[in-house]
Amino acid sequence: LYRYKNMLNHLHEDVNLVYSKEKALVETITIEEAVISDLATQIANVVEEGKRKMKECKDAKAAACADYETYSKELEELKQIGHSPTNPIALFQTVMKHARRGRHQLELLGVKTTTGAALATRRVVASSRAL
Repeated sequence: LYRYKNMLNHLHEDVNLVYSKEKALVETITIEEAVISDLATQIANVVEEGKRKMKECKDAKAAACADYETYSKELEELKQIGHSPTNPIALFQTVMKHARRGRHQLELLGVKTTTGAALATRRVVASSRAL
């Protein structure tokens, strides 16, 4: 009987040891599950933030493209206005630029030298600015 009691005590100690190991493992697993859950939440938040930022970038890109188109059209209009034949300065400058290519074309305009052409251009520009 004493021997069985002694064996029972050893078995009881072994069971308690296994139980304490199991309890420690369960606690470790619970902690690791909490860490994994927290990491999954953090990953989901980062993914959502990335999607939000991508949408903001797409919206900003669309706005920038629209602005580019608008400004390109405005710039083209300004260039056309600057080179418009109705603008006397631009018209005269264009004529003088073409006329400088040959001396006899300058004479047709009533200007005898390229220096005279430059002076005539300055006079026309100055008089049109005064208007």
